[in-house]
Amino acid sequence: MIKNGLYNFIGGVFRIGLAIISVPILIRLIGIEQYGIWTLVSAAVSVIILAEAGLSISATFFLSGDLANQDNIAFAEHYTIILGTMFALATCAFVAMWFGAGNLVKFFPNLSIDQKEIAIQAVQIGGAVAWTRMIQQVFVGVEQAYGRYDTINLFNIAQAILFRGGLLLVAWRGGNIVQMMYWQALVSLAVLVALGTIVWLRLQQTQLRFRLKWRQFGPVFRYSLMTWLSSIGGTFFGQFDRLAIGAILTPLDLGIYGGITDMTRQINFISALPTQPLLPTVAHHASTERAVTSAIQEKIQQALQINAFVAFGLGSAMLIFAPFILNVVMSQATTALNLLAFRIAIVIYSLYSLNAVGYFILLGSNRVRLNMIIVTVSGFLSLVAISVGALYTGMVGGIIGNSVYMGTLLLTVISLHCYGIRLDLAFTWISVPTAILGAACILSMSPFVGQFEYQIAIVAIQSILLCIWFIRAQKLEPRLIINQIVHKLHPNQL
Repeated sequence: MIKNGLYNFIGGVFRIGLAIISVPILIRLIGIEQYGIWTLVSAAVSVIILAEAGLSISATFFLSGDLANQDNIAFAEHYTIILGTMFALATCAFVAMWFGAGNLVKFFPNLSIDQKEIAIQAVQIGGAVAWTRMIQQVFVGVEQAYGRYDTINLFNIAQAILFRGGLLLVAWRGGNIVQMMYWQALVSLAVLVALGTIVWLRLQQTQLRFRLKWRQFGPVFRYSLMTWLSSIGGTFFGQFDRLAIGAILTPLDLGIYGGITDMTRQINFISALPTQPLLPTVAHHASTERAVTSAIQEKIQQALQINAFVAFGLGSAMLIFAPFILNVVMSQATTALNLLAFRIAIVIYSLYSLNAVGYFILLGSNRVRLNMIIVTVSGFLSLVAISVGALYTGMVGGIIGNSVYMGTLLLTVISLHCYGIRLDLAFTWISVPTAILGAACILSMSPFVGQFEYQIAIVAIQSILLCIWFIRAQKLEPRLIINQIVHKLHPNQL
């Protein structure tokens, strides 16, 4: 699990690095207002992708169980139903975005007439992006079931390079948001074809053929429905917040809010990636064993420590570097109030990121209904809090409203209880990174931290302490790990 988690982490760090580099350049090229509209259109694409109905996670869950039981017939039946259903849903999503773009833009009265026309065209092209991304998710689910996180991350890195690099090139050449969306659609289609070819070749090795059996539709439908509803709850928080802010505040405020949350959201994105292999691990355990064993408890401990190591490590570093980051990303909007909002967002996103372990455990153990209830309620309440906060106290109030989503920490609390792990014991597992995050909160408010050399020194000390703790907690031997990597790259050398 550490190996697959490492693949995810490396891929995620690479992509977040590209985002950190490209976002400020893109803002400088097109301006904050245009970036606000781009954020709005991207949020609309992300929302429509919800039409995938949880089938991507269903692919990982069901196919992992079939592989664990070595049941090729069930594998073929599940794969046929999931891929066919996803194709139908993706086509419906494309049609809805193409013909409904005009009605969608009407919800944002603060846009000018010219801005609305551009947004409508971009949303229509975004329908093609949504179609390709949805089909991609089925192939990603197959690769995850096989444990091929290396392949997945290779494609994700390639897609990120092409996407980010192309956006900057289009913007630099004077292109608008519509042309940027055209480029995103082209890149998504190319990655879909390449990834689909890899999956096809993998399934051909096992002589797998499409098998349509309606008996498998019921379990897939029920699991996907609960997962889909859970995704909607997450989108209330993850994407609808942009739509709410765009409807209440100006494009400038939306651009600042979008820039801050785009940066802090990467904490949750990156920290969830190394724990994602917990889903097929738990699904495999649920398919082959009934009783809770020490082996699965150790896997959960491992995942929780990895989650905290990445989330709190990133959060601590961002808190210290907050003035520098904000100045680089949005130099024209660097104010004391925006800096405070940025720091508040960092703490919120760092803390709620610990929900990843519980999220994957509940999905892997087929407790999708409970997962759906917690995520949906938390997402809806957070959307209300963000809207109310933005309405009465502006952009900063919207940022504070994000804190309500920390209710999803119940996912981890409940999942630990389901596997017989006491909450106080789990806290001792992550006490060190928690203490480091708390220290970063205090230090970030100190006057001397404003000097860049002190920021570098503090982050370096934090990183060293975290790495020492992680190596000891995981009982890792760095020398052996390096030798294994060298041997894998150069089999004839040790």
